[in-house]
Amino acid sequence: MKRIRLAHVFSYFHTLGGVEAVLRHHHEHDAKHGFDSDFIIYFETDARRTDRVHFLGLNSNSGSIASGRQRFGDAIREINPEVVLYHGLWGVPFLADLDGAKRRAVVVHGEVPRVRDMLIDRQRWMDGIACISEPLVRIVGQTLPAFPKTRIEFLRLPITPPKPEPHPRLENRPLVLGFCSRLTIEQKRVDLLPKLSAELDQLGVNYRIEFLGDGLDRALLESFFCDRSRSTFHGVKSGADYWKILNSWDALISVSDYEGTPIALLEALAMRVIPVFPAIGSGGEGYVRQVSSNFIFPKGDVGAAARSIQLLTQASFEQTEIWRRAAIRSVEVHLGDNYLIQVSAFLRNLLSLPEIKTDKGRVPPFPINHLSFTKLAKIRHFSRSLRELVFREKKT
Repeated sequence: MKRIRLAHVFSYFHTLGGVEAVLRHHHEHDAKHGFDSDFIIYFETDARRTDRVHFLGLNSNSGSIASGRQRFGDAIREINPEVVLYHGLWGVPFLADLDGAKRRAVVVHGEVPRVRDMLIDRQRWMDGIACISEPLVRIVGQTLPAFPKTRIEFLRLPITPPKPEPHPRLENRPLVLGFCSRLTIEQKRVDLLPKLSAELDQLGVNYRIEFLGDGLDRALLESFFCDRSRSTFHGVKSGADYWKILNSWDALISVSDYEGTPIALLEALAMRVIPVFPAIGSGGEGYVRQVSSNFIFPKGDVGAAARSIQLLTQASFEQTEIWRRAAIRSVEVHLGDNYLIQVSAFLRNLLSLPEIKTDKGRVPPFPINHLSFTKLAKIRHFSRSLRELVFREKKT
């Protein structure tokens, strides 16, 4: 098998997040699948030096686009990749003209705000598009109907769990409810968790809640969940400590506004944890349905989420075990080397196909290239809002 020089590009590497976990999986396992891979990371510095990882130390609020392009260009020339895999759409229009690759592809990791607009804008750079959920594949197909279907791939994210330990019966003990994610209001909506707690108390559910992760709004949660007999904040854990905590939970709760396919959900399912998940059009709902549709609740409806959790406490041990066995079956396709086998086939297929010949666009001209990324985003947002206002005025 011919080896491929591959560059992965994303915002972060060491921080908490699903994409970062995927990148670290690539870092550990790419070589045995025929990739000589390096990683370019936009926003982290090299304080934690890591082999084959190039930290650009960019700041989206300060520093110019031109200086960011200079740092990216220096790193990409050192790597000299045959293929570049952009994880996410953010940096593509500023940097892709510098990568010099034979083929470039993007991995869409979630239905982030304006994902459709970004797909339309970035498609001219892409030879292939990979998505981490079937809903995202549908979004790409609907947004880019002319993009060849042979160049769009659904990738099933990798997980490497240990063998789970049996869960004890729920009789005469509190249900252990877990939240595994960034502790932020934006996207993850941790501000809904105190309301969920109040709903559970009103239903008389005997529970304790545990948090695995960290984030900007941790202090908000700690100020509400201050009874340490009913709550635990583990912070960020890894390795055996992470899996031990996950395995100790009875149920996993998510209240997010949007997601791709959360790795924490897949890992919890692998540990036979029962998910309670919002209907947000993500890749997560399909896995939850394989356990039971009773554990999917309307977006933002914490009352319905509380009733789903109550159902778990009322079920027999035999029924609970049926759900737990369904949970672990639902993620079998994510185990082992399946993910990297898919990635290898996808990228090798792109190399066998001709390059998509389109107008790649121009580099940011003066004076735009002297703006920061954030200032340019604000200008573009104002421009879109102005165009929408003018359009509405014309219609009236």
